[in-house]
Amino acid sequence: MRKKRNRKVRFKLLRQCGRKPNRLSDETGSVTVETAMVFPIIMLITIAVLFFCLFLFHGTSLDFSAETAAERAAFAWDNSSKDPETGEYPVTSSDGLYWRLSGSEWSSFFGLFGASGLKITLPATEDSAKNLSERKLLHAATDIPAEAGGTLEYRNRIAERYVVAALHRDNQTPELFSIHPNEANRESAGSYIVEPVEFLRNVDLVTEYAARLKEYFSSGGSTDIFKEPKAERPPVVINSEASAAAYLRDLVGGKQTDMQTSLGKRKLDALDADGIAHEAKYTLRNDAQSMEEIQKDVELIRTGAIKVSVWHIFPIKGTGKYELSAKLKAALEANGIVIVMH
Repeated sequence: MRKKRNRKVRFKLLRQCGRKPNRLSDETGSVTVETAMVFPIIMLITIAVLFFCLFLFHGTSLDFSAETAAERAAFAWDNSSKDPETGEYPVTSSDGLYWRLSGSEWSSFFGLFGASGLKITLPATEDSAKNLSERKLLHAATDIPAEAGGTLEYRNRIAERYVVAALHRDNQTPELFSIHPNEANRESAGSYIVEPVEFLRNVDLVTEYAARLKEYFSSGGSTDIFKEPKAERPPVVINSEASAAAYLRDLVGGKQTDMQTSLGKRKLDALDADGIAHEAKYTLRNDAQSMEEIQKDVELIRTGAIKVSVWHIFPIKGTGKYELSAKLKAALEANGIVIVMH
């Protein structure tokens, strides 16, 4: 209002002086004109920034998915039952002692069959897995977005083993926003497979056999290598609960231990160095007593006194049958107690 009043006063003074006001110098509506010129530019810049951030998000999420898939596959490579995210797996689950000697593991042995050992194309299903290595790769690819394609590849070069994940999305990011136009919408990542336990096992194996070979060749007894080994102990005969417990203690290197629970004393047949309790069962005719022992084991596991409880069931001599009722077996499985049938 003040600006408008000043303008009227200026026009009145110009008329009194006999001069006509210059309409070109009139600033009426200048704010509207300037807004109409600047607002579209600001709007276009804002939309461009939003789209650019969206393109960056698609590329980053694809790169994150590739890194996650490669790291989880390498992390869970030593056991196909291992959860790629948490590392959990059942105590009794394993891929066998010699799974590393499979064809897919050594397909690039010393580079004779190429640098690539195994490759699967995504998306894929569990039914399309042909061998153990393919199942491990697919197991780690469960969190890859369904709209993303690509490959998961396992490479074995003896000295180094690693998993490479190469993913892509169609019609997501324009090539204009890619540093390498030919690689737009594509991300890849790799992760090395490290197995400390297997490495130590191999070192111990080489050290032991190197010492034995040195002894054989230095003492002139190299011909003993090709002789059949002699039995060091007579065959084990298990015909009672006591003989089964003694055999079990010798097998796991454990010792008989008594532990106190709220239900009374629990007598463990063998407690090994890893804190795993082993129970030898030859006859299981008293289900009530066994049920009480199950509850005691559950309490010991809950309080941390033992890590796991394993019940070893031995067959009856002569009949070869196991005295394990369906009710007792269901109770053991429901309480997370491992059952080993000898």
